[in-house]
Amino acid sequence: MFYIKADAITPGSQTTVYELGLTRNRTDVKLTALAGTTRADVRFGIDLDGEVYVMTKGDGRIRRVAAVPAPPAVTGRMINVSTRGRVETGDRILIAGFVVEGGPRRVVIRGVGPALGNLAVADFLVDPEIIVLRGSTVVATNDNWGQGVNAASFAATSGAFPYAAGSADAGLLLDLDAGAYTVQLRGRNGGTGVALVEVYEAR
Repeated sequence: MFYIKADAITPGSQTTVYELGLTRNRTDVKLTALAGTTRADVRFGIDLDGEVYVMTKGDGRIRRVAAVPAPPAVTGRMINVSTRGRVETGDRILIAGFVVEGGPRRVVIRGVGPALGNLAVADFLVDPEIIVLRGSTVVATNDNWGQGVNAASFAATSGAFPYAAGSADAGLLLDLDAGAYTVQLRGRNGGTGVALVEVYEAR
């Protein structure tokens, strides 16, 4: 089925012809398939409320034509991304990437090691260190979260399972401009073990 826009018709010139797309149960369908015939002879009508109807003569049925609503705009926000793995030496470390849009945004970045022991994770990384980079530029680093300049604010805003006071877990509370960032999680003094790197949008 094809149609043209009446307000686009200009005498003596061509106009664009559009194909009317039909869906049923969220699946594209041809009008001939709806009518169950190889040729669809149709009649259109409109009621007092402005609703449009189409009658297919092949089967004698009248159907209401309804526009498919546009998908809702995405207004959600990232709450948390995380990955867990084994940290080795050299290049075999944990690396996580994330993108900040519409910054600046306050984010919490955690390198979890000893806290995993409280969750029955064996062979956890005893002393993790995190390095935050934007491209090749180091933005911030942390070894022990409690030694950070904003440790109290970090503990209050992370929204994650808490660190024990004085633990060797790593953590940062940062205000980051828009851009792409990476987090490297490695063991201090060549340490190895299971660790978790997390990025939260601060609440």
